[in-house]
Amino acid sequence: MNTAVPTEGPDAPGAPVPAPESAEVPVLVIGAGPAGLALALQLGRLGTRCLLVERRPAVGTHPRAIGFRIRTMELFRTWGISDLIRPDCIPSPDGGHLAWAHSLAGKEYGRLTMDAVRDWPAHRSATPAHEAFICQGEVEPVLLDALKRYPGVETRLSTEVLGLDQGPAGVTATLRDRTTGEVTRLRAAHVAACDGAGSPTRTALGIPLDGPDARAAFVNVEFTADLADTVGDTPAVVTWILNPRASGTLLTQDKHFNRWLFSAFHQPGLPDPADRAAFAPLIREAVGIPGLALEVVHAQEWRMDAKVASSWRSGNVFLVGDAAHRFPPTGGFGLNSSIQDSHNLAWKLHAVHAGWAGDGLLDTYEAERRPIAEFNAAQSWRNMDLMAATGFTPDVHDFAAQLEAEAEPGAGGGAATEPGADPDLGPDHRPLPDHRPLHDQVRRGIDLQGPHLNPLGQDIGFGYNAGALVRSPGDPDHLPALDFRPSAAPGRRAPHYLLHGDDGEVSTLDLFEEVPVLLCAERAARWADAARAAAGAAGVPLRTVRIGPGGELRDPSGAWTEVAEVGEEGALLVRPDGHVAWRTTAPAGRDAATVLTGVLTRVLALGHP
Repeated sequence: MNTAVPTEGPDAPGAPVPAPESAEVPVLVIGAGPAGLALALQLGRLGTRCLLVERRPAVGTHPRAIGFRIRTMELFRTWGISDLIRPDCIPSPDGGHLAWAHSLAGKEYGRLTMDAVRDWPAHRSATPAHEAFICQGEVEPVLLDALKRYPGVETRLSTEVLGLDQGPAGVTATLRDRTTGEVTRLRAAHVAACDGAGSPTRTALGIPLDGPDARAAFVNVEFTADLADTVGDTPAVVTWILNPRASGTLLTQDKHFNRWLFSAFHQPGLPDPADRAAFAPLIREAVGIPGLALEVVHAQEWRMDAKVASSWRSGNVFLVGDAAHRFPPTGGFGLNSSIQDSHNLAWKLHAVHAGWAGDGLLDTYEAERRPIAEFNAAQSWRNMDLMAATGFTPDVHDFAAQLEAEAEPGAGGGAATEPGADPDLGPDHRPLPDHRPLHDQVRRGIDLQGPHLNPLGQDIGFGYNAGALVRSPGDPDHLPALDFRPSAAPGRRAPHYLLHGDDGEVSTLDLFEEVPVLLCAERAARWADAARAAAGAAGVPLRTVRIGPGGELRDPSGAWTEVAEVGEEGALLVRPDGHVAWRTTAPAGRDAATVLTGVLTRVLALGHP
């Protein structure tokens, strides 16, 4: 196939001047958002050279997501990123507050805390990590800086991709330095398009998006204002504003409460985003402080939809992150799914380039990740329906007007009161009327939000039913769920379990990153011997870990074989990304090496170049 893929739209310059190929790289990563940075970082850690290009002169330039979920933080823990970002996280007492209000400084209709909706015993037994409330714009520079540790990763900012040309030898990319105008070409064996929701690469490849059309239109308004005193000691990381003149989502973007994002529902009369200063009255209304000193930094329109690309691979080009899927922000899985896409693809690209897997392994990227994206997209949409119970819908302005009118006559229609004030008192602190059905609706709706705010199963309990894994007839299908049920079945993330080594306590999650790992009880050491023999014959780097008093790791509580669901004589094979590839409860027989040769062949697509 010899497909020209121009990746710039009508604003692109004329046809670039032909340039000689200046370099060859195993992997070209397009886009330095969370997906591209995570992919380049993981490739760097594994030792596969890559080039990361980004058309912007810097990363973290616009605030967006603020929630990094548990699975992402588990990866950040492995990569050494978690401890670097914790000091800059947004203060979140009680696990994080979430509020519904007439304005930030005004009347609150109710709030939830993450501690109140979280099952702490299940959380602590399931993971060594904890989610983080921190702006994406703060994390991206940390990830970019981390790339400097790995000499195999080259980063070029202010560099755009003008076109991709696929051929038998790989993909030839035409690049332009946006600072100097210099045009160069290079050949990459594989390309990962992490170029965002509007992905020029996806458009040029002609890959459609499947899913419902946009349900609502918004304007994201970034602004600065000192609101530390306004939020007080119990700040909400997210406040949903129900105000007939300014309804939307208000998110703090830094721990000092100086940088903010207001995602405003579109309504008649909103200014043109190009005239960003004209949004100041809208912001003052949402904050509830008429004379607030502020600066509007940026304004941009966007439409909420839930779509997934119909194909994630075209030849040697892969769609990753937002280029492959778009979710509503309800649930907070857009950014987190993107990072997990990258984590899934990175080890497979590395294995192919290192020579211990066949190209067919790369086909399992879509087979595994696309169903997860489809569920996350659908669940985000369901979360929007759940939020509708609080009045937060595209008709929110009409609802907010009725809500405001429901307050005591003459009370100012929900004008400012202290955050966290008694919801049964008006702004003059007199009791509000007993019969307030809309206020009651909002309160009841808030009580319904717990499951979508704490979906531990969706976060770390997802599993792959097909792909780089070997299932037995008795293995159950992995049905997506919000509730978490630990499992060591093929396709699932291997359970977190604390073991002891020479250097102290270690989570099983810490064992997985570079190569496949076979774990077994000390009595099942023959499986470990067979795994080393099979891997050695196939040229696959593989680590074995025997668990027991005389093994590499010890199990003081004695429950690992039960958690791993392999018994004392079985074994568990885990992929570099921490997902189970195969398991058995049977003791190792004379054909154990043959069995494992078959498993490795199927998992790694060996013999299928």
